[in-house]
Amino acid sequence: MGEIRKWIIDLNSLRRAIISGRRKSLHPAFERIDLRPVLIREALYLQLVSHDGKKDETKNIKPEDFNLDELLNEGYANIRIERNSENIDIKVTKKGKFRIHRETNKTNREIDLSHNRNKERRLDITAALAFALAKIKRQRPMMRTVWGLNTEAYRLLFGYSWPGNLRQLENTVAKLSERADLNDQHLIDEDIVTGVLAQNLDSTPTTPLS
Repeated sequence: MGEIRKWIIDLNSLRRAIISGRRKSLHPAFERIDLRPVLIREALYLQLVSHDGKKDETKNIKPEDFNLDELLNEGYANIRIERNSENIDIKVTKKGKFRIHRETNKTNREIDLSHNRNKERRLDITAALAFALAKIKRQRPMMRTVWGLNTEAYRLLFGYSWPGNLRQLENTVAKLSERADLNDQHLIDEDIVTGVLAQNLDSTPTTPLS
């Protein structure tokens, strides 16, 4: 149990976790909780989005406050953990034992950010942004700390197609952070995003007309 919890709350490696099953305290409907890392004011939090077939509920908690025992006691029995290096599938049997299947991600498959602009895509981009900002903070400790982005900046990034996928997004976040540092800003705003995305478009290779 402890090892499974560690896999989930290691937010520097976690991409996404899905916990599903039938909650004993509510109704027999099948339910799911999606978990992803999010960056809030310099700190990584675990975002929990609960789906019960009627409405979605979202809350952000500190990793140390995540209670896996409580969820399993409620009846959730399936766990899917996607990490940078591996995917882990866990099934909780009726006797309370764990069946664990681990699959090494040899190709280091990246999140596909170029699919349709739906809620899942926004969650992928949000998680990727949190990971990239935390990575920059570790690699460049002398740079001004960026707390995050304002609402309009997020909207612009959600609307971008990201043809270079996760690698392009990480490179873009590095440029955004550098621009914020030069502007003495702790928050990336829409003006910074517009300028950096314009540079991305200008630097995109084009195919000559025949």
